[in-house]
Amino acid sequence: MSGTLHLIAFPPSRHDLLALLRSTLVPEDQLLLMESAVLMAGAGVAAEQARAAWAGHRCQVIEDDLTALGIRPVPGIDAISWVEAIALSEQLPRSLSWWP
Repeated sequence: MSGTLHLIAFPPSRHDLLALLRSTLVPEDQLLLMESAVLMAGAGVAAEQARAAWAGHRCQVIEDDLTALGIRPVPGIDAISWVEAIALSEQLPRSLSWWP
């Protein structure tokens, strides 16, 4: 597998980081939402606008973080465990962490 795993931990209100993220993505990249970024996995206008930054890219979200915030992911975003997240990080040659 090629590409970068983007570990996203910032909230959807960080439009500056969403713009920067959009500018760095290449087709092979994948995203993993965690911490306050799981808000972007749910329903709502703000989350939908945030997801536009990575349209066309595979996106997953940490299941424990979803549960903690009571969020159900929208179709197209898969909830995964920490074990699956670690396995995903081992499959891709690079990772890039996005913290607020």
